[in-house]
Amino acid sequence: MALLTAIRQWRPSRLGLKLFVIILSVNVAISASMFLAVSYSIDRGFLDYLNQAQERRATLLADGLVTRWETQQSWEWLEQSPERWPYIVRFELGQEHRDRPSPLGEARDFTLRAADNRFVVPPRSGREGSGSWHWLTLHSGDTHIGSLGFRPPEK
Repeated sequence: MALLTAIRQWRPSRLGLKLFVIILSVNVAISASMFLAVSYSIDRGFLDYLNQAQERRATLLADGLVTRWETQQSWEWLEQSPERWPYIVRFELGQEHRDRPSPLGEARDFTLRAADNRFVVPPRSGREGSGSWHWLTLHSGDTHIGSLGFRPPEK
């Protein structure tokens, strides 16, 4: 009973209260900064992973397009039938049997220019500025046959 009475009469000192507030504030600041640092690191790492994956897809598609160009010796077959582009992209990326393709690696994420820099397959999103596209040069032997543009996932 005496203990209960002592606890009821106990009042924290001003110094004790100030120390508690300071320690609490420091812990909150450390926790917040750790959260922000880890969040940024995870976001940056995941974005780097997505960019690398998109670049691998573009390289895979470029290899398939070079093979198709070598059999036709021009891009005329694709210019005459632009509706083939989504099917070619899905086939070359190994997604032809999926009902719904991955949101990365869709046909709108790629564009194709001939060797003379005219678009064989123009960008579909309306953003034709080359600043938002990364370009892979396509070669057949020593001949420059065009460029494959791909949009990184962050755009």
